[in-house]
Amino acid sequence: MKFTTGICKLCYVNVFAPRTDLSGQSRYSAAILIRKNDEHTVARYKECIKRMLEDEETVRKLGGRKALKNLKLPLHDGDTEREEDPNFKGCWYFNAKANPDYPPRVVDRELNEVVDKKEIYSGVYAQAVLSLYPYNNSGNQGIGVGLLAIRKWKDGKPIGGATVSDADFKDEYVEEDDLGDIF
Repeated sequence: MKFTTGICKLCYVNVFAPRTDLSGQSRYSAAILIRKNDEHTVARYKECIKRMLEDEETVRKLGGRKALKNLKLPLHDGDTEREEDPNFKGCWYFNAKANPDYPPRVVDRELNEVVDKKEIYSGVYAQAVLSLYPYNNSGNQGIGVGLLAIRKWKDGKPIGGATVSDADFKDEYVEEDDLGDIF
């Protein structure tokens, strides 16, 4: 089932090239952070889950009505499940993924394709189009999250990584006549 968020923040962003995850699979991915006070997005998410669990085909894929008791849902509490990470404070989050054969669409606010990879980073504000789907693998039943598209909304404070400016380079640290001695 397709689900579109309101404005969210992206974290651990890999939307231009797949990255190998802990299970050894190569995937596109992003953590989608939703402020807990975004009642509209959370209400739409709950409605999607409700509709999915009312669908007999989905229930069958999940292993029947009895399996719903232990169902793993994809919306996580950043305050309890990621309390060591200040970026997740006050947020709900999804871990969304896409297979290498189906890269997510990445667009700007006007829906033009983003080609400059520096435009989408951990900390950027965006809107996400996700696919909520049932899974039932080796006794694990739940609702997974596919990453279909990202729409950059506005720049945010970059999370992690270092930035470099021209002021970081210092000519006074370089002595031309030392080059021969290095190599």
